[in-house]
Amino acid sequence: MITVREERLQSFCEGNPVNFNPNGILPMAQNIPPVILCAWPICVWRVETFVESFEKNGYAVFSGKGCFFPIDPLKCNKISTEEDFQMAEMILKYKMNRPLHSTLIPDKKF
Repeated sequence: MITVREERLQSFCEGNPVNFNPNGILPMAQNIPPVILCAWPICVWRVETFVESFEKNGYAVFSGKGCFFPIDPLKCNKISTEEDFQMAEMILKYKMNRPLHSTLIPDKKF
């Protein structure tokens, strides 16, 4: 199992469209299939399959049967650049200033 982030944006890979047809009407983002991005905070493998593949091939991340587990995009920020770090810092500051639980307003009679 590999945790992933789903993105519903018109996407390209190596110049080729991934989830839409550029020769047609541009679909609304909410109506296109999501692009699945590996996020990596949580991964689970069967030990036997992983070790066997690693010993045989020298790699094993995508060995055996697998599945993807989508997680909240705010919980899987990849930090590789200064801009990534700044974005993570902004999210952290936002979350620290936000109440942990939303305040419920009691029912009122009108």
